[in-house]
Amino acid sequence: MAGWCAAGVIVAGAMRRPTSHRRRRQVLLAVAWCFAITMLLVIPDIRLLQNLAYGLLFVFVKLDGAVLNQGAIELGGIFWAMTAISYRRNHAGAGTGRREAKVAANRSPALMRWAKAATYAAFLLPLPYGITSLAWALGVPLGIDQERSGNPLTARIGEARLATLAIGGVAALAITVGGLAFVRLAIIDALGSAPEPAEPTAYTGWATWAPGWLWPFWGIALSVATSASYHRRHDQGRVAAGPRLRQGTPR
Repeated sequence: MAGWCAAGVIVAGAMRRPTSHRRRRQVLLAVAWCFAITMLLVIPDIRLLQNLAYGLLFVFVKLDGAVLNQGAIELGGIFWAMTAISYRRNHAGAGTGRREAKVAANRSPALMRWAKAATYAAFLLPLPYGITSLAWALGVPLGIDQERSGNPLTARIGEARLATLAIGGVAALAITVGGLAFVRLAIIDALGSAPEPAEPTAYTGWATWAPGWLWPFWGIALSVATSASYHRRHDQGRVAAGPRLRQGTPR
């Protein structure tokens, strides 16, 4: 971790210095994105998503130092991603020629082509989790081998709230991180390399694992839909401001 932080300081310092060397800029960008992706998607596990969901229900019993540390790592990953994006924009015209300008111009239309499909996917992918959670809230053991009819009312209300949050949409980054962590743990368990759980598994059945495989795609779809919505609103605002700017320009 100390070596990782030292390398980050060196890379950040190098990115503050302007350079005309294209290969050096590409290396710095690659390292910055490596930091961002590792801190955002590799290091954290599913506890971050769990605490986000329970925190929205004002339940903080699972919040501890390890989860706070993961939150700090996520924040650092976001900063590295913002740094990489800013660095690329600031050096977009430095010896890159027309090719990168053309790619940047075509990026927004390509994003818009996927916007509708991503929006539908972001709505449909959480439905298996939401439906099973709503069934559990009603006492129906959908997809699990244990009975839920004897659960207390508070537990049923919690399940209903989690189902509502899933169907209504939560943070895309947390869903992607939690989904990737879930898939990673599922693969490790299938290979027989998973450690013994700290607590015995309360429920078994397909509903305890199948919806989790959709979470990475759910998070990606939410990210694409959100980004497309931002760009669409930004472009509409720029088009609407165009006539006003032309009217105020002296001839």
